[in-house]
Amino acid sequence: TGLEYLFGVPSTRFSQILLIAGVMGLAMVSVLTGLDRGVRRLSELNLVIAVLLMGFVLLAGPTGFLLKALVQNFGLYLDHFFIRTFNLYAYEPRDWMANWTLFYWAWWIAWSPFVGMFIARISRGRTVREFVIGVLLVPSAFTFLWMTVFGNTAMYLDMGVAGGAISQAVQADLSTALFKFFEYLPGTTITSTLAVALIVVFFVTSADSGSMVIDTIAAGGAEETPTWQRVYWCVLQGVAAALLMLAGGLSALQAATLVAALPFAIIMLLLAWGLYRGLRADLLGVAAVPEAPLRLRLKRILAPSRRRDIEAQIERIGAPALDAVREALAEEGVAASIEREAGGVALHAKGAGADFVYRLRAASRPLPAFSLLEAPEGRRALEWRLRASSDEVGARGAYDVTDHTQQQLISDILEKLALWRTRHAFVAQQA
Repeated sequence: TGLEYLFGVPSTRFSQILLIAGVMGLAMVSVLTGLDRGVRRLSELNLVIAVLLMGFVLLAGPTGFLLKALVQNFGLYLDHFFIRTFNLYAYEPRDWMANWTLFYWAWWIAWSPFVGMFIARISRGRTVREFVIGVLLVPSAFTFLWMTVFGNTAMYLDMGVAGGAISQAVQADLSTALFKFFEYLPGTTITSTLAVALIVVFFVTSADSGSMVIDTIAAGGAEETPTWQRVYWCVLQGVAAALLMLAGGLSALQAATLVAALPFAIIMLLLAWGLYRGLRADLLGVAAVPEAPLRLRLKRILAPSRRRDIEAQIERIGAPALDAVREALAEEGVAASIEREAGGVALHAKGAGADFVYRLRAASRPLPAFSLLEAPEGRRALEWRLRASSDEVGARGAYDVTDHTQQQLISDILEKLALWRTRHAFVAQQA
């Protein structure tokens, strides 16, 4: 519609298909040139254009009014946060809720899986704090600024020099409202052209990042994939978009987005629970081991642990720690034993009704594609860890004790033993 408004290009199905093909062609070039060159450069270009366009509107528009509106809008948002979040207009139904709020929520949910994986890949080496600031706080602040600059300027002009023309354009054809808005600012042709370029690059960066993530998933996590495979996923994305456009136009694309969002909403709740459990387990591990020894930390940075490393650690540190606790229990008259199990060793203390069991096992996991510790030639690397668990919490509650010293392992065993003792009683060993 922007091309039709600016250059008179008719908005037909044929022109829309050509536009999809052009966007996917640019996305293909971006994907083939790689993450650091193609995708990164386009994203930086997009950011520069967006900041320049917003800065121009801020300076060319009612600057003082906009700065006041920014502060007031932020305050109103905080004041009405819970009301706006939970108000679904049940007693006064409005089309706005379905056409805008719910639609965009569904849109963001549908995009979240691949966007999340892409952000995780480019955020390698960042701390959780840096990730939260860079992914949540900075974009939210930029969105506040963007909506205030463009939204409040449009309202200011519409109530002033435009005399309602901008709101009429919104009612007639929403897609032309942005270009009607630029007519009341200096340099209309330049700003409108920049807006079209910004929209196109936004589409390209969305398509290339989506193709990269799908390609990585299909390749089992490998980042270095054949060229034809990357081209295949780019083409398939374009074909799917074109078919949906031909089948039902923009409404078909929107319907497909809404349908895809529902199952992902459930998955996102499960992911949130998984994130909580992961952070909690990490916090418990940090509390147990305040600071890993220098050489252990350096070794983890340089290379992932191998199976034989963990098995050797069980013999050198794990088994002696369990045996020390067993001997102490025996001295107190408690029946206890050490048993070898597949991949590890366990301490058993006889209890009335339920035994106390503390296990140490070697466990492997594939390193994520965005990990700093990667296998050569794009293969998935395996990292072996020493994990502890007790029957009280089950295998799902296993946690990492790779960096524990023997004394720290003994302390951890005694902590779990004290927890078990609050609900069970020991059985004395036979004389």
